[in-house]
Amino acid sequence: KFKEPSKSHFMVLLHEYNFYNKSILNFYSSTKEDDNIALYSKDIEGLLDIVSYKLPNSIEEIFETLKKDETASKLLENYKNKYSDIYENAKNCDISSLKTNSIYSYWKIISVILGFTSKIEEDNVLLNNATACVLDKGPRIDYKLKESDKIFNKEFLLHKLIQSGMSFKLAGVDDKTLSLGYVESFAHYISTLIDDIHSEVKLDGISFTGNLFSNELISKLVHKSITKNFKIYYNKDFVIQK
Repeated sequence: KFKEPSKSHFMVLLHEYNFYNKSILNFYSSTKEDDNIALYSKDIEGLLDIVSYKLPNSIEEIFETLKKDETASKLLENYKNKYSDIYENAKNCDISSLKTNSIYSYWKIISVILGFTSKIEEDNVLLNNATACVLDKGPRIDYKLKESDKIFNKEFLLHKLIQSGMSFKLAGVDDKTLSLGYVESFAHYISTLIDDIHSEVKLDGISFTGNLFSNELISKLVHKSITKNFKIYYNKDFVIQK
């Protein structure tokens, strides 16, 4: 009944487990469709979007956002001076091939801005780097949401995700370690959101849908980051989106 695959997969899961009298927080992350984080609760009798994502029109648009903040503007200027070739390439990079509003798309943009690659590639260079990293931990990257009193329809701050990575790049963190930091911090971001929502609405469980969670590294880090004893569910018939 839903046009968005994220909602369709979530509703299938709710039906499979007969969770209509429960409160479930669902994370949908995909390499092919728009990401979404949604809450189903018996108290609201429906789905509530917690976080959704929006692609920028260009990388230059991200840079312009950074320039509006004094601290971020200085960082950007330092980055431009130290990595002038990477900066100019990123500024002029065509990102129109990206069609999905997702973390996966964000990572492709970040790969260009941080010089992991010179263009938007079919493969996700950042994720490949993270998988190839021999270290156990990377730096903590800022996955931030705009401050709001509401627990729903929160705005994800892409420029903070970029700013954080630039700072570590300037500090000399190598590409693979930095990439691992992005993936590991994504898992911490999920864990923090779970705790925040649970403090407002008592959750009966967490569900993961979308094919990004079939990635071995991401799955391992996400499960490791969830410290409380939440029950975790996946689709039975549609185990992972193909």
